[in-house]
Amino acid sequence: MSEPIAEERLSDEKIVELFWQRDERAIGETDAKYGGYIGTIAFNILSDESDSEECRNDVYLALWNSIPPERPKKLSAFVSTVARNLAIDRYREKNRQKRVPSELSVCIDELAEIIPCTSNVENEFENGELRRLINGFVRGLSKRRRYIFVFRYYYADPVKRIAETLSVSEPTVKKELQKIKKQLRKLIENSGFSL
Repeated sequence: MSEPIAEERLSDEKIVELFWQRDERAIGETDAKYGGYIGTIAFNILSDESDSEECRNDVYLALWNSIPPERPKKLSAFVSTVARNLAIDRYREKNRQKRVPSELSVCIDELAEIIPCTSNVENEFENGELRRLINGFVRGLSKRRRYIFVFRYYYADPVKRIAETLSVSEPTVKKELQKIKKQLRKLIENSGFSL
């Protein structure tokens, strides 16, 4: 008896082309290739299977509505950004009045000690100064530290998962995060932002 042949996935370029052609197979191909990735991002932020599944469906609708006119150069990055933004929007909507623990809330608490806490922070970030500072900082990190920072604070991955991915202990990841946050805090302070 022969072994089953693994189903070959379409390239990102072909999936984007299906979206441009308004071919509904684009959704199925995106789900087959990135569904687990989207689900993980959503669950990290929402900590609820049902909400994560709804968010996953919202991502497909958002992709359908945004491609075209967008033609993402890197579909995986585009998909993850859409998933993250929709999950955060759902989290905020669901938890306006109550504090529900999730990896997102834990990450926010971790960063609260280093990101300026003034009433103008959102304006400063939107204007780009703080965002450019943080983006430049992250780009300057070693590949390993950049991975740790991005997966912890952008994708809200649990420390345990990051440690498993890097084949290191959780205390090692926590120590790296502390060092990164200390460097970022110093950079923010030296750049004139009040903490």
